[in-house]
Amino acid sequence: MWYVVDSFAAKGWPPPQFHGKWPFVRWLGLQEPASVIFSLMNLAVHLVMLHQFRSRVRPGGPMYKLWYFYFVVCANAWIWSAIFHSRDLPFTECMDYLSAFCMVFYSLYGMLMRMLIGAPFMISLLLTLVFLSFLLNHAAYLILDQLDYHYNMTANIVIGFISAACSAMWCILNWKRHSHSRNLAVCLTWGILTTLLEISDFPPIAWTFDAHALWHLSTTPVPYFFWSFVIEDCKYLRKTYMKER
Repeated sequence: MWYVVDSFAAKGWPPPQFHGKWPFVRWLGLQEPASVIFSLMNLAVHLVMLHQFRSRVRPGGPMYKLWYFYFVVCANAWIWSAIFHSRDLPFTECMDYLSAFCMVFYSLYGMLMRMLIGAPFMISLLLTLVFLSFLLNHAAYLILDQLDYHYNMTANIVIGFISAACSAMWCILNWKRHSHSRNLAVCLTWGILTTLLEISDFPPIAWTFDAHALWHLSTTPVPYFFWSFVIEDCKYLRKTYMKER
């Protein structure tokens, strides 16, 4: 690989990609060391904020279990991201793509469940069944068939756009009533801006830091603002729920 890269450089050509990936300098056997480290940094922020969540929000309150499972989904996604960037294999690639989709998908589910708080139980149950059936179908398609990159990317973009729209709508409707909506707005704005790195593509700096790795780095503050919103919102819901009881 490096012989080809050096040959291109000697002729003044831009470095080539190999199977859709830039050449990277390995570190301790890791194929993309920067992406691995930055994925683990995202996981670390989720762990820190989970500790804050558990210490400041009482179990048994509205949305507690839903957001606790959200941590499980996110932790799984970042672990598989680190594994995939450590060693690119068909299995690790599929698990990384599927786990990342689950994180985006569950974010939309959680926001919709928050918007439906107080609605009849059957509506929440129906929404849960619809989401679960779609997720199982999506996973079966990616696992049992050849990995369809275009379909998976399209699904992530569409789900991400709907999730962002729902979050923006919630922030607008609750801006004056709930001060913690500011945290969700920061999270949403930051997340949209970081996608500029995800959609860009350039040769890795020092054969280590490409656009995708820097995108992983740029997303590390997002969990802090999102969990800050979740913590304050769960405290508000519990207070409201207790008054109604």
